[in-house]
Amino acid sequence: MFDRIKYLHKEELDTRFLITGTPGIGKTCLAVPLMGWLIQEGMASKIVYETNRVRYLVTAVSSGVISVEQGSTLDFEQELDDTDDDDVWWIVDTGEVLERRANTVLLAPPDRKQYHEFLKLHRSVKLYMPVWTDDEIADCSGPHASHMLLHIEVLGPEYGSATVKVASPYVVRKLEEKAGDAHVQRLKDMSLVFSAYAAAAGTFFQSYAHRRLQQGGSFKVRRLSSPQLGQQVQPTTLELLQGPCTAGVHVFTKLDEVRQQGDGVYCLPSSVHNIPAVDAIMQPDSLFQMTIAQKKAINENGLRTAVRQLRGTAKRIEFAVPPSVFEAYCLVSGVSEDVEQWVLEVPWV
Repeated sequence: MFDRIKYLHKEELDTRFLITGTPGIGKTCLAVPLMGWLIQEGMASKIVYETNRVRYLVTAVSSGVISVEQGSTLDFEQELDDTDDDDVWWIVDTGEVLERRANTVLLAPPDRKQYHEFLKLHRSVKLYMPVWTDDEIADCSGPHASHMLLHIEVLGPEYGSATVKVASPYVVRKLEEKAGDAHVQRLKDMSLVFSAYAAAAGTFFQSYAHRRLQQGGSFKVRRLSSPQLGQQVQPTTLELLQGPCTAGVHVFTKLDEVRQQGDGVYCLPSSVHNIPAVDAIMQPDSLFQMTIAQKKAINENGLRTAVRQLRGTAKRIEFAVPPSVFEAYCLVSGVSEDVEQWVLEVPWV
């Protein structure tokens, strides 16, 4: 994130930076290394750090040496509007920020009411603080660790856009227990209006679809096809697929376990990283992928790896979707011609 700030500042694109993200992710703590980076890179001669109604003036005296003065929120006003120094920074931890000449960083929770006025200022930009990696969480976890329900996850390397994701499969299960299946449909509907909810809606729908398929029963399906040059397009038909899970469920950690399972066993990966192209496998011929929207492409290498685990001759991938998506769903790129593409409707209870 600092590299992004450095680039935007160096190119004179932005001088005011809003940093937001998941509550409790460490935005307040970011202020300390941020001040260190600014001074180390020679980008800051003075930094006014404001937190809890107190201001600190940090001055770079010489290489590796700084001085720190403490004051009230009325102090160090002259530094903030110094017309002779372009290397003054004002870092504010959750507070009101007015337009000042100093380069400004506002650390704020993801509540637009607390920062919408800041984004109206000239040359301001919003950046999202990324979620912690698994290794970082392991290093810092302890008896007082926080488990937030939702995480704001950064999209792309520029920290300028983000989506909302559920913290973990454990959180998904607990929310489903408390709210029931109806919340999955509501969240999916919200994702059509607010794109930031799409990832969270997809996670809940995936869990819901797994449970519905494991319960067995009949499901409406349709084989996906595209018009062939010079051939008349045949109308699609709807078929019924019997519930696939009468033979049980197997959770695997290694993909080659799937090949040893009997026909009709619903195979689930213990981690989403096991098979990036599909969400479940059932011998002898079926792969499943859950989605709440039309997919444009699929991970080709992951799909080939999953297909090799199937014993059947006629292999198929079934895209399990909500009823509102079923009728319009069409072919997905990246699926080889020897694998049939089907769409399967997962009805709401």
